[in-house]
Amino acid sequence: MLQGDLVLEERLVFRRLWKAKAPSGSLALAWRVLIGKVQTKIDLARRNALPVNTSLSCGLCAVEEESCKHLFFTCGVSWKVWMEICFWLGVHTAFSCEAESHFYLHENLISCKMKDGKIMNLIWIAVVNSIWQTRNGSVFSGVGVEVVRIVELVKYKVWLWLRTHDRNFISSFYEWENNPKECIAMLH
Repeated sequence: MLQGDLVLEERLVFRRLWKAKAPSGSLALAWRVLIGKVQTKIDLARRNALPVNTSLSCGLCAVEEESCKHLFFTCGVSWKVWMEICFWLGVHTAFSCEAESHFYLHENLISCKMKDGKIMNLIWIAVVNSIWQTRNGSVFSGVGVEVVRIVELVKYKVWLWLRTHDRNFISSFYEWENNPKECIAMLH
């Protein structure tokens, strides 16, 4: 882009992402996931940035090689996290394994209202962030991977972000955890 060879159009997905009321680090990670530029083991190996004989297996499932697409969308662990989040929200869906499509599908799981979409975007960002945080804990500190812990982390992060940035969000964590749709509906 600096050399004038490439013109990047601002896509709607990025405008929606950057409007989210999430911490900048979480937004930056979500953006890197959307453009497929997360430093996964495959990406690091491609740039010769890993020590020789380092396993390229996923930090969550240890079954397949760790690419961005696998880690966040097709890994058995991350897929279970997405399904648990859907169960928590009381919705059923089939997700795409492509980041941008996944983001759009998730944004409209509850309704087409703008406020609901913004909250769903926050949830998407929190899931991506929690998966990455858990992966890093597993790879660098040997912390065990538990779907339930990742889902609880997502719920807490979104509740905290909403409490911090939306003065109309007055739900307790208990209410948020047990009836998120009602808490979201109260924001209209």
